[in-house]
Amino acid sequence: MTTLTKVIGGVPTTITPVDVIGYSSTNGSNNILNTVIGRADVDVVFNAADYPSGTLVFLFNDLTSALACRNLHTSVGKIAYADTVYPATNMNYVQAGDIVLQKDLDYGYWTVSVDYQAVV
Repeated sequence: MTTLTKVIGGVPTTITPVDVIGYSSTNGSNNILNTVIGRADVDVVFNAADYPSGTLVFLFNDLTSALACRNLHTSVGKIAYADTVYPATNMNYVQAGDIVLQKDLDYGYWTVSVDYQAVV
Protein backbone atom coordinates (compact mmCIF):
# COMPACT_ATOMS: atom_id res chain seq x y z
CA MET A 1 0.00 0.00 0.00
CA THR A 2 1.17 3.49 -0.83
CA THR A 3 0.25 6.69 1.00
CA LEU A 4 0.93 10.32 0.17
CA THR A 5 0.90 12.68 3.16
CA LYS A 6 1.26 16.45 3.29
CA VAL A 7 0.73 18.84 6.19
CA ILE A 8 -1.67 21.58 5.06
CA GLY A 9 -2.47 24.33 7.52
CA GLY A 10 -1.00 22.28 10.36
CA VAL A 11 -3.22 19.29 9.55
CA PRO A 12 -1.82 16.10 7.96
CA THR A 13 -3.72 15.16 4.78
CA THR A 14 -3.26 11.63 3.43
CA ILE A 15 -4.20 10.23 0.02
CA THR A 16 -4.15 6.48 -0.65
CA PRO A 17 -4.14 5.59 -4.36
CA VAL A 18 -5.44 2.21 -5.50
CA ASP A 19 -1.97 1.56 -6.91
CA VAL A 20 1.18 3.18 -8.23
CA ILE A 21 1.29 2.11 -11.89
CA GLY A 22 4.34 4.12 -12.89
CA TYR A 23 7.55 4.90 -11.04
CA SER A 24 10.70 6.30 -12.64
CA SER A 25 13.73 7.58 -10.78
CA THR A 26 16.82 9.29 -12.18
CA ASN A 27 19.89 10.56 -10.33
CA GLY A 28 21.80 13.10 -12.39
CA SER A 29 25.58 13.20 -12.14
CA ASN A 30 27.37 16.29 -10.90
CA ASN A 31 30.85 15.05 -11.75
CA ILE A 32 32.89 17.49 -13.85
CA LEU A 33 34.91 15.96 -16.69
CA ASN A 34 37.71 17.99 -18.25
CA THR A 35 39.69 17.00 -21.31
CA VAL A 36 43.33 17.84 -20.76
CA ILE A 37 45.38 18.65 -23.86
CA GLY A 38 48.16 16.12 -24.32
CA ARG A 39 46.61 13.46 -22.04
CA ALA A 40 44.69 10.36 -23.07
CA ASP A 41 42.53 10.36 -19.94
CA VAL A 42 40.18 13.00 -18.56
CA ASP A 43 40.53 14.96 -15.36
CA VAL A 44 37.56 14.30 -13.03
CA VAL A 45 36.18 16.46 -10.23
CA PHE A 46 33.95 14.15 -8.20
CA ASN A 47 30.66 15.44 -6.78
CA ALA A 48 27.68 13.72 -5.21
CA ALA A 49 24.80 12.80 -7.53
CA ASP A 50 21.51 14.70 -7.46
CA TYR A 51 18.59 13.54 -5.35
CA PRO A 52 16.23 11.34 -7.39
CA SER A 53 13.73 12.89 -9.77
CA GLY A 54 11.27 11.34 -12.17
CA THR A 55 7.58 10.63 -12.67
CA LEU A 56 5.03 8.91 -10.45
CA VAL A 57 1.71 7.64 -11.84
CA PHE A 58 -1.09 7.03 -9.35
CA LEU A 59 -4.26 5.01 -10.09
CA PHE A 60 -7.69 5.92 -8.68
CA ASN A 61 -11.17 4.41 -9.04
CA ASP A 62 -12.97 7.75 -9.29
CA LEU A 63 -12.54 11.37 -10.29
CA THR A 64 -13.04 12.71 -6.75
CA SER A 65 -10.03 10.77 -5.44
CA ALA A 66 -7.91 11.71 -8.45
CA LEU A 67 -8.76 15.40 -7.99
CA ALA A 68 -7.84 15.16 -4.30
CA CYS A 69 -4.43 13.80 -5.35
CA ARG A 70 -3.97 16.58 -7.89
CA ASN A 71 -4.95 19.20 -5.30
CA LEU A 72 -2.50 17.71 -2.79
CA HIS A 73 0.29 18.16 -5.34
CA THR A 74 -0.66 21.73 -6.28
CA SER A 75 -0.61 22.98 -2.69
CA VAL A 76 2.58 24.34 -1.12
CA GLY A 77 4.89 21.96 0.72
CA LYS A 78 6.61 18.62 0.46
CA ILE A 79 4.86 15.27 0.28
CA ALA A 80 5.85 12.13 2.19
CA TYR A 81 5.68 9.08 -0.09
CA ALA A 82 5.42 5.82 1.86
CA ASP A 83 5.17 2.38 0.26
CA THR A 84 4.80 -0.72 2.43
CA VAL A 85 5.61 -3.10 -0.44
CA TYR A 86 8.74 -1.27 -1.64
CA PRO A 87 9.99 0.69 1.40
CA ALA A 88 13.27 1.54 -0.38
CA THR A 89 11.23 3.97 -2.52
CA ASN A 90 10.01 5.98 0.49
CA MET A 91 10.91 9.66 0.20
CA ASN A 92 9.89 13.25 0.65
CA TYR A 93 9.31 15.04 -2.64
CA VAL A 94 7.92 18.15 -4.28
CA GLN A 95 6.10 18.50 -7.56
CA ALA A 96 8.72 19.58 -10.11
CA GLY A 97 6.98 19.68 -13.46
CA ASP A 98 3.66 18.69 -14.92
CA ILE A 99 0.70 17.12 -13.16
CA VAL A 100 -1.46 15.19 -15.63
CA LEU A 101 -5.00 14.05 -14.78
CA GLN A 102 -6.24 11.42 -17.21
CA LYS A 103 -9.17 9.02 -17.58
CA ASP A 104 -8.66 5.53 -18.99
CA LEU A 105 -11.49 5.33 -21.52
CA ASP A 106 -11.37 1.52 -21.73
CA TYR A 107 -11.68 0.78 -18.01
CA GLY A 108 -12.91 4.02 -16.43
CA TYR A 109 -9.99 4.41 -14.04
CA TRP A 110 -8.36 7.78 -13.38
CA THR A 111 -4.62 8.40 -13.24
CA VAL A 112 -2.57 11.28 -11.92
CA SER A 113 0.99 11.59 -13.25
CA VAL A 114 3.36 13.81 -11.29
CA ASP A 115 6.89 14.92 -12.18
CA TYR A 116 8.76 14.99 -8.88
CA GLN A 117 12.03 15.97 -7.23
CA ALA A 118 13.07 14.20 -4.02
CA VAL A 119 14.00 16.55 -1.17
CA VAL A 120 15.32 16.22 2.38
